Amino acid sequence: MKLLKLDDSVLMAYVDGNLDEEVERQIERMLETDPAIGAKIAEMSAARRRGDEPLREALAQPELAAQVKAFASQSESPARPQPRRRPLPTLLALGAAILIVLLWAALSWN
Repeated sequence: MKLLKLDDSVLMAYVDGNLDEEVERQIERMLETDPAIGAKIAEMSAARRRGDEPLREALAQPELAAQVKAFASQSESPARPQPRRRPLPTLLALGAAILIVLLWAALSWN
C-alpha cells in the first residue's frame, strides 16, 4: 500500500467522488483519527454546494435550458474559418526563390 500524500487536490477529489476505492479507504481511516481532515472535507463540501447552487438555479430556468439545448444541437464541429490568402507575398517569395536558384546556377556554371 502506497503512502498517501494528503493535500487539497486529493481532498477535493474525495469530495467529488473521483478517487479509487483504495485511496478513499485510506482517507476514511485518516478521518477516524484526525478531526482536522474531517473539518477540511466538510468545508470543501460546503464550498462545492455553494458553488454549484447558482448553476443549478440557472439551469432550472426554462428559457436558459432551451438556449442550452439549441446551442448543443448545433453542429458538433463548427466550420473553421478559411485562412486569409495573401497572394502577393507568396508570389514575391516564389520569385525570390527562383532568382536565388538562377543566380546560384549562373555563378556555379563557370
